[in-house]
Amino acid sequence: MKSNALNETILEKEPAEAASKSITPTWLTYNILPFCHPEVKKEMCFTTEKREGCIRFRIDKLPGIARTLFPHLKKDEPFVYTDFTSSGTGKHMTVDMNDQTAIANAYYHQRIMETLKDTASVCTRNFLHDPQFWYHSREDSTNDFMAYHKFTLHVQHDHKRNGPELEITYDGLSYTTTLPLSGLISEAQLDIQLLHQVIFRKRLYLYTRLPDTAMYHTDEIYPVLHRELFNILNITIPRKSILLKYPEMYSKINTYVKKYLDTGEFRKVIPFTAGWKKVDSSECFRIRNTASELVFGEGNTGLDVLNSIRNHGPHRLSPYRNVKFFFIYSNDDKTRAEELYQYIIRKKGFIHLSEFTKLPMHYTKELNIITFGPNPVEEIGERISHVSLDPECSHFAFYVSPYGKFEPDPVKRTIYYQIKELLLRRDISMQAIERDHILSEGFKYFISNIGIATIAKLGGIPWRLNQEVEKELIVGFGAFCTQQYKRKYIGSAFCFSNDGTFREFDCFPADETWALAGTVADALQRYRNEKPDVERLIIHFYKKMSEKELLPIEKKLRELHLGIPVIIISIYKTLSENHLVFDNGYKQKMPLNGSYFHLGNHRYLLCVNQRDNETSVVKTCPLPLKLELLSNDATLLDDPELVERLIKQVYSFCFMHWRTVKQPPIPVTVRYPEMLAQMFPWFESEALPEYGKKTLWFL
Repeated sequence: MKSNALNETILEKEPAEAASKSITPTWLTYNILPFCHPEVKKEMCFTTEKREGCIRFRIDKLPGIARTLFPHLKKDEPFVYTDFTSSGTGKHMTVDMNDQTAIANAYYHQRIMETLKDTASVCTRNFLHDPQFWYHSREDSTNDFMAYHKFTLHVQHDHKRNGPELEITYDGLSYTTTLPLSGLISEAQLDIQLLHQVIFRKRLYLYTRLPDTAMYHTDEIYPVLHRELFNILNITIPRKSILLKYPEMYSKINTYVKKYLDTGEFRKVIPFTAGWKKVDSSECFRIRNTASELVFGEGNTGLDVLNSIRNHGPHRLSPYRNVKFFFIYSNDDKTRAEELYQYIIRKKGFIHLSEFTKLPMHYTKELNIITFGPNPVEEIGERISHVSLDPECSHFAFYVSPYGKFEPDPVKRTIYYQIKELLLRRDISMQAIERDHILSEGFKYFISNIGIATIAKLGGIPWRLNQEVEKELIVGFGAFCTQQYKRKYIGSAFCFSNDGTFREFDCFPADETWALAGTVADALQRYRNEKPDVERLIIHFYKKMSEKELLPIEKKLRELHLGIPVIIISIYKTLSENHLVFDNGYKQKMPLNGSYFHLGNHRYLLCVNQRDNETSVVKTCPLPLKLELLSNDATLLDDPELVERLIKQVYSFCFMHWRTVKQPPIPVTVRYPEMLAQMFPWFESEALPEYGKKTLWFL
């Protein structure tokens, strides 16, 4: 990319952190700078005429006098416009910045954009219309792409203090091509349909909404890279490490404030003086007993997943007493298949799969499927559909996949899913292993993960939560939007007890809200048939449930005449980056494991990490989970004991990932359904095979 194409502002490194201090509540702060209005009351001019540079507001967001000043507004167009100045020929009104917070926030956002636009490489607004600024980073750029650090500034109103505050978020890195569009067309014959967002003269646009002026200057248009463009242009995708996410966020935000916001010019707009907003003791809580003890074989308990399952076996054995396993592989991968066999029967490595899983697994060589063509689906389908399977046995396939999970070719990537579906139709679970991993030195460490997933796929329970079972049904929903089909799918998982074990799974398009409602109602009816004294229904949803999604569920439940409380916990699948709490007395900056913070309106931040005391030094520093609680009986959510139980339940489900000994900080109630929704769209059939609804085949 031309050096003068974009402003090349470089972020500075923050000095090394001081030694850890003893943690006290006074060290906890939000990523928020409180400030006071320079003018509490400000005169502004409003008009019904839309002009460039003006912001639109609904009439009901304006002072009460507005309705008398604009009596002829249509009901379907209740909007007026302002540029926040008192000039012009419209209607003048005095805006109280503490009362009309929507106007105040938009005013500050516009002033922030005007003040910082010259400092940034790119100026844009996010989906919430907050100003976002991109800064070019030389150290993260290569000859193939340009990297940009992104920061979002959001003004909001603190109702407790009755004053404004500025939230600063570090949004990570984005990348553009080094060649402009003109060069990509001439040199790489780039397909224009692959373009999503582009940068033109410091502004971010959707390619389809570029101004006409830009098309006269294609040498100034730079495409923003996404996964498909990375692959098409044969550019290596940068790996984003989450190991030290928390201290990285702290460092980036502090450096940004010092360099760009702590200036006389910016303080004229946002006159912050007191530093970061401190966490009030009334907003800070910690789950009692965060040990997350798990139950393994024969009632033995433990905290260490790997050693506990090696020593005691799974909590519940697979119901199958005779398991035949076989291999599926290309003729070119015969050596790798033989190597994998050595690991499974423990002629290599340190885990014997049968001993680890407590499954009598018998290698049945005659069931092996060896393919010879570039697309093995047809060969495998022909063999699987005609093979004779012993009805007294369960069957399990190990598939040596020639392609990785990030395979750029969509046709090759589809093969894995098609094989999964073929096997599910014959009630066969499958474990895929990428061919290149098998010969690597570190493969021996993956056998334990393979063993855990194998137990679960064959109907066993590797471990469960060691807690008293409540009389409640938990239904989890996760979603995934396929890039190929441009359609979102929702997966569902039913937990008939709060011990982390699941009974059934399903998947359907996200726009079929009737299916969402029917899924919840059917599960609750079946659960009540088993346990008539059910006390409540808890739904873990991957985002804030919309009215369109919620109303059909409420209708179905009314039809069932159940009369039980329904609690919906929105668990945002992307870890919180905009709402953060920093422990400034701890070197790695994240709060203690199990801490949760009340953000107001039944919204919470939950920290799930490895930091158990003031001096812990941990390898991973994940960001917190953002939760939002909703109930058909709002009084329930005013009970702090119940809120803690609900949040602890989310916390506990983060330790039930039956695909790895390392537990990611996302509850399986939304992660498992998301994995299902990621795979199902690739299937040919429109409904999951029955075997696929009863097993964890997608692990």
